[in-house]
Amino acid sequence: VVGDLDGDDVVERVLHDDQKAVALLQHMPYLLPYADRVRLFQALVKLDRDRYQENAPPCRMTIRRGYVLEDGLTKLNALRRDLKKKVQFWTELSQLAFDPHYGLFQCSDVDHLLFPNPSSSLIHSNDVLLFEFLGRILGKALFENIVVQPKFSRFFLTKLLGNHNHIHDLPSLDPQLYKNLMFLKTYDGDVSDLGLTFSIGQDCFGVHKEVELVPGGSSVGVTGDNRYRYIHLAAHYYLNGQIARQSAAFVAGLRDVVDVKMLHMFNEPELQVLISGTTSAFDMEVRLSCWLWKALESFSPSERGLFLRFVTSCQRAPVLGFHSLHPPFCVQKISIRSDDVKLPSAATCFNTLKLPTYSSYKVLREKLLTAITSGAGFEMT
Repeated sequence: VVGDLDGDDVVERVLHDDQKAVALLQHMPYLLPYADRVRLFQALVKLDRDRYQENAPPCRMTIRRGYVLEDGLTKLNALRRDLKKKVQFWTELSQLAFDPHYGLFQCSDVDHLLFPNPSSSLIHSNDVLLFEFLGRILGKALFENIVVQPKFSRFFLTKLLGNHNHIHDLPSLDPQLYKNLMFLKTYDGDVSDLGLTFSIGQDCFGVHKEVELVPGGSSVGVTGDNRYRYIHLAAHYYLNGQIARQSAAFVAGLRDVVDVKMLHMFNEPELQVLISGTTSAFDMEVRLSCWLWKALESFSPSERGLFLRFVTSCQRAPVLGFHSLHPPFCVQKISIRSDDVKLPSAATCFNTLKLPTYSSYKVLREKLLTAITSGAGFEMT
């Protein structure tokens, strides 16, 4: 089934509002290669753009040199949905608006990717209005198929896709905090001795702030019995709660220009490539395939036999070779947020290996070996 999927046909059917094709994209977008999904997104946006721009004159406004951001906010924020009309100076505006020095976004410590500044209201009293404006800026860039500079943290991209972050998304914000919470999860001493409470202390511009995770949390100690609740509440606050206002405003602005449902056919890394392009020589599908074949080359003959049995239910290759397999051998890419989420699995009736998008060759090889030697992930379909 996967091997027979015709990308051109699916794209054409979606453009003609074929409900079966639309449902396929809504529930199983990964069945369509990334390049075809990008092509579909751009085609849908073009239909919308042509509707708005065909007979509409370009928006004309006076923008003072040196005041691109200030004048852009004043003039463009009033346009809202009219931003779908033609507007110039977009690249310069996006660079200024997302600059961490402006105080609306900040960079993560490890990978220096952007996410909303939780303290933005202390710098800009109208920060909600500004985040709506920045959402429209990004929406306009996507609407015009303009690649822009900003690169966002994965957990913020999750918010743009309308999804909720969970504890295993925390490494994209603060890997050390994630390690600390995992340490607490497995700590075999007396948790009460750690002196933790259901509150989080933060310093904002020299002012100490105490955030309670539950009512009266500063007086509720963390114990061995309630530590799991504390871990998840803390992760929820850092990933969702502290940027809830900013994220909601940003997404509201984005919606003014782009139908965010169209973005749901992408996962977080794919959305980032859609926003800012890629400098990588290989896309993720090619990279994943290269890692798979490299892993198979490194396997012993017995391990290769286990791999064959795992995928096809038979430990030996067909007499006439793999090209005689029916259905043909297929690798289906499964998007994941964290390496420890799941093992590879297989649909033996379709000779299909379901391979998660692991972060490295080493992880892929280890996970694949675990799956084929333990029988985990074996699906008789």
